[in-house]
Amino acid sequence: MSELPPAELPEHAPATLHDGRHILIRPLTIADVAALQSGLERLSPASRYQRFMGSMPQLSDTQARYFADVDGVHHVAFGASDPAVWVEDDNPEGLGIGTARYIRGKHDPTIADLAVTVVDDYQRLGLGGILLDHLIEHARDNGVRSLHATMFSENRAIQALLRSRRFTIQQTDDGSVVTASLDLETAPDTAHD
Repeated sequence: MSELPPAELPEHAPATLHDGRHILIRPLTIADVAALQSGLERLSPASRYQRFMGSMPQLSDTQARYFADVDGVHHVAFGASDPAVWVEDDNPEGLGIGTARYIRGKHDPTIADLAVTVVDDYQRLGLGGILLDHLIEHARDNGVRSLHATMFSENRAIQALLRSRRFTIQQTDDGSVVTASLDLETAPDTAHD
């Protein structure tokens, strides 16, 4: 893959959830391995199944390192934390409550696959949208032209979130999976209403 200059990553970005709680958004680092593992443990089995499209009882050290060891160019990930909640062995900014990431295609780095994960206790509070907005902005600034996601067709919550950001949703032939895509060259800078 050709070398691409990284877009600037914010050190910390404060945000407010629908219920008024203040959270922090920041880029993930290799120091977040334990936080990612404990975050997965706080996902319900249904949420894990939806996110990984299969069973994922835990993240191995190798998997967690892969998800945390991002380069800010080809693999970008943001994490959300609640600074009002402290958990031993979690990140120093408080309880890890969600992530959003994109990984550029190996053959075409202008196309990237994305994923958003929010622990169950923080779902339906606007956190997925906050994370997705950070991801879209960074992708656009970093030369990504198109974002894509794949999910089970019954995962209506993520489909609604992606539609609110102008993603196009298409069902696959067998109907069990849908794909979503957003053309960042034609989507408005503020991709949601």
